[in-house]
Amino acid sequence: MPLRIERLPAFNDDLTAAYFYVGERNPASANKLFDEVEATIELLSAFPQLGRSRDELRSGVRSFVIRPFRYILFYRVTDDAITLLRFLHGAREKPAL
Repeated sequence: MPLRIERLPAFNDDLTAAYFYVGERNPASANKLFDEVEATIELLSAFPQLGRSRDELRSGVRSFVIRPFRYILFYRVTDDAITLLRFLHGAREKPAL
């Protein structure tokens, strides 16, 4: 059974900023980015351990790269949910999560 999805405000803000940033350059790519993110979230809800462990950032944090966009989805898994923490471009410094 897929896990419930929780989106932190910081994740929503990051995704919105990424969508508009990509959309200024190529609106079709922005829509593709959004579709890839939603498909990845659905995949992770069914297979939460697919992402890479990022304990060096904070215990329990995992990440998954959205290719070919090089954005990274940071999340945490609990018994019944996945909490989406941040959504950042791979070239950025990693945040304090």
